[in-house]
Amino acid sequence: MVSGNFSRFGAAVVAVALAGCGGGGGDSEPAIAMSFSPNPLTATLLTSGPAVGVTVRATITNAPTTTVYAVVVADRPVVQTGAFAVTQVAAGVFSGTVNVSTTLAAGTYSGNFTLRLCKDTACASEYAVSGNNLPYVITVTPQLALTTSVNGVATAVSNAYLNVRSGDVVSVQSNVPVVWSASAIGSSATLNSTPPTVTVTSQTSTSWTGRLTNAAGSVGTSTVILSAAPATLGAPSRSLAIGVTP
Repeated sequence: MVSGNFSRFGAAVVAVALAGCGGGGGDSEPAIAMSFSPNPLTATLLTSGPAVGVTVRATITNAPTTTVYAVVVADRPVVQTGAFAVTQVAAGVFSGTVNVSTTLAAGTYSGNFTLRLCKDTACASEYAVSGNNLPYVITVTPQLALTTSVNGVATAVSNAYLNVRSGDVVSVQSNVPVVWSASAIGSSATLNSTPPTVTVTSQTSTSWTGRLTNAAGSVGTSTVILSAAPATLGAPSRSLAIGVTP
């Protein structure tokens, strides 16, 4: 195993020492070639969410037998700084994990990583390498956030709970596309009480509007659970409990 650290070099850099890679050396240096898997590198994550690491394998043909200082340069700061480890998994094949920065704003980032093979720690001299660019596409999705209004008036939600009166019209907006679902629960104050009626008047991937009406003669507060499941795979869902009073 070979380890190193991310530091600044251009946009972003990790420097590691690859000792005894195998291959040629001496005065006559054979052509060095690289290939990567996966290619391109793709990653999807949430803003301020957990770190996402992508394991990449680099196959190096005719790697020098002397110590080589590998420098991975990103054309923009899209990776985390810190410890970086490389393992040799086969002859000429090395594996490492690229950890995407968790401070990126929502959006899509595309560009290239370049793997440079240097002859010294300062990279004052380096080997000529072909195929050492790895394209990347990183998609950062905003965390799901919901805003609500009752009868057209913006209304704050406390601890994912909203209280309304029977017949009120509730509107909920999402900042990202979601799949909506609503379930109704009768009042606990009456045995086998009838659940409230949910009449959806408008629905899109980012908004939901419905009128909530208690059954005639109902007693106590019934409940409607409105759930929003983001279309982005792996993004957490959110639910809003709406108490409906007579």
